[in-house]
Amino acid sequence: MVVTGSSVGGFSQNPLKGITNQPSKITDAKGSDVDVTIRAIGIVDYIESLNLTSKQHRKYPSTTSPHTSTTRIGIKPSEYVLLPKALQDFHKKWDAKLSGGLQLMFQEAGPDLPPWEILMPTANVLTGHSAPLFGFNGKVADVKPVPEAEVAAFKEKYISDAYKKYDKDFASQVNSSPYLVRKIQFNRWRYAQKNPEIVINCLRVKGFTDTQIQDMFDGCPLCFETVAAYKEFSAACSKLVAILEPADIPFQNIRVVVTGSSVPGFSQNPLKGITNQPSKITNTESSDVDICFVADGITEWINGLNLDAAVHRKYPSTCAPKLSATRVGFKSKTFAQVVPKEMYEFWKTWDDKLSGGLQITFQDSGADLPPWEIYMPL
Repeated sequence: MVVTGSSVGGFSQNPLKGITNQPSKITDAKGSDVDVTIRAIGIVDYIESLNLTSKQHRKYPSTTSPHTSTTRIGIKPSEYVLLPKALQDFHKKWDAKLSGGLQLMFQEAGPDLPPWEILMPTANVLTGHSAPLFGFNGKVADVKPVPEAEVAAFKEKYISDAYKKYDKDFASQVNSSPYLVRKIQFNRWRYAQKNPEIVINCLRVKGFTDTQIQDMFDGCPLCFETVAAYKEFSAACSKLVAILEPADIPFQNIRVVVTGSSVPGFSQNPLKGITNQPSKITNTESSDVDICFVADGITEWINGLNLDAAVHRKYPSTCAPKLSATRVGFKSKTFAQVVPKEMYEFWKTWDDKLSGGLQITFQDSGADLPPWEIYMPL
């Protein structure tokens, strides 16, 4: 749940209220209602299934970052009878209890929050996570291993190093359709969530220990041999961010995202492995460590560099079943020329230190993470 409205930041963000470019319409604790947005995967499909008329509900843009907006949906209170009973009861209770009443809105998961809204602290939050959101609450050690006599058959059924070549029709479809990419990736993810014992045993037969696999579920990517090694790298990232934040650079409010197959244990590249099944298992010897710097101002910074397409690449990156963001990667020589000196030195140190090397990409703030990527705890 997201808490919105003037009471969060202390002033209204409605451009029609107060002084145009100045926070001046101060909140009124007695007169302002409490605004809560329920954000979840499947909201759009659910609202559409209600077959509401334009008089019964309203769709409107809601800011997520300087460059992006999303869509929020409000339903007339008279139509709340169509909502789940638990939600009706919740609204009825708190609308009467709060002095200004309670207003509910709905939004599809995917976009990030603007800095003047907050996530309500709950036990289940689909953002800001520092471990992949498998939903597996058991212990890896309690999962029965594959009997030795059945390992070969298990590998044949569940593990694949196949790679679909770029000159084939399927690859062309994937490369031209972020929608198809998202569909395949979420099919794989749901398979992994429903069958954690298969994912665990795929990792076991590829040589990972139960300790390493448990650490992966708890938020330590498999590209790091130990939790201590990941903490050392995280500390170095934290130090770098602390240097960059107050510096005179074109981007601010930096977060570091860990991506790649070592986070959930399998590749999310639709061209690798079995199409709708997590089967291309990570390899710590050949896989690099992938991190993405997510910050305000990335888009303006990249566009201001006026780079040739040959020295950098923009590509879609999945955020949610219905949303992709854009990430940017530089060729090594260009990276050295355009990033802050401290960032280049950080990359050089850790690219040499990590067995598979270090890859850094960039993304503007405004989109949430998919459940198979994690924020590095800084």
